[in-house]
Amino acid sequence: MNVYLVNNAPTDLATMLKVAKVNVWSRLTPGSNVSGFTWNALERVDAIIIELAYPSDELHYVLAQSIVLQRPTLCLYPKNRQPHDMLAHLNKPGVPKTVSTRSYSSTNVREVLDKFLQGIDHTVSLAETPNIKFTLRLTPAIERYLNWLAQYRKANKADYIRKLIKDDADKNAEYQRLL
Repeated sequence: MNVYLVNNAPTDLATMLKVAKVNVWSRLTPGSNVSGFTWNALERVDAIIIELAYPSDELHYVLAQSIVLQRPTLCLYPKNRQPHDMLAHLNKPGVPKTVSTRSYSSTNVREVLDKFLQGIDHTVSLAETPNIKFTLRLTPAIERYLNWLAQYRKANKADYIRKLIKDDADKNAEYQRLL
């Protein structure tokens, strides 16, 4: 998947996208007389992601082209830095449904990006990859049950345990408030 990214914010959206094996374009190819942009560069991407809170001339050009080309476009802004003028324009009638706006925080930005990309290509995922090793000692009875569960659910034991913990964390109101 090819995504064009306009991001002048301190949040490193490009790295998050690259981890998910998304090809990130961040500069249009020079070659025309209009602000140094090639007219057809945005025709070659599958989606466009624009961080609205830190505007630039490029942002306005890319947003206009995304509307004209009707590319799936995600316009992001931090919850504490809402761009009221830009959002007023994007909420007007006539802006295609391909353009969506979402606020984000440091804790949910990956989730917001993941939901947008999954809507375009369900094979792309920004879900965190497990990289912390943890040793867990079990009784033989618990291990037998876990082996049976993994076989019954057609999942490996580690994935099953991770899912249990994630589901519990998602349902835990105190933990969610802490986030």
